[in-house]
Amino acid sequence: MTGKGYFYKETNDSKVFAGSIMNWTATSHVALVTYGDTVKIMYAQHGAVNNKNNVYRDANGVYVSNVNFYMPSTSIMN
Repeated sequence: MTGKGYFYKETNDSKVFAGSIMNWTATSHVALVTYGDTVKIMYAQHGAVNNKNNVYRDANGVYVSNVNFYMPSTSIMN
């Protein structure tokens, strides 16, 4: 993903937008960011029950869990 230049790791989560990938740091689990407006971040994930519109960071800036974000590179956005 990053080795081919399709995505890059973003450490400033206020830049994250829909289409970015979340990766939980404590487990091997990923999700797709469905919403990001510099404050609130929402995501969809798979599992025993499919979940969408989960909140990673709410409008008050409260974090739900520790994750890394990977954003699409401009080369795949064209």
